[in-house]
Amino acid sequence: MLTPNDDTTIAASQTDNGQADASNQIDLEFDYTQKDAFLTSLVDMANEGTASMGLTLFVSGTIISGTLIGAKQFFNELADLIVASELTPSAGDSPFSASLRELGGDIENSAKASALVPHYIHLKDARVVNLSELNSPSTLWRGRLAQIDGFSLGVWKKSS
Repeated sequence: MLTPNDDTTIAASQTDNGQADASNQIDLEFDYTQKDAFLTSLVDMANEGTASMGLTLFVSGTIISGTLIGAKQFFNELADLIVASELTPSAGDSPFSASLRELGGDIENSAKASALVPHYIHLKDARVVNLSELNSPSTLWRGRLAQIDGFSLGVWKKSS
């Protein structure tokens, strides 16, 4: 069985003495840390503020469904949640929530300048899909692009 750490080759033909002919070997080494180029481009567009769409991700056997958003919107909404919570004793932004907003703006500016290769994907209204029911609360979600096994466009919804 192939594993991500195998340096595996398959002989395409054998010589007369039964030995593998090295000139006809196919290298099956695969870098499992690579990010999907299409998904990465969707994240780029979201980080630039030019795209937002329903997305369903498959991550190590877990299905997560929500709306793709850029880092700026993610960090702004996270800051809003902190301000609205009991974690912030006074009205308005705390230094922490203000720094989150600044971080989101920095990521958006870097994405617009094509100076940033995204490593994270952000969803809002994200739900972990339980195939027997879809009643879990929605939340903000952040994950590493290199850890996503697959994805589909659209949000999973409970059929009526």
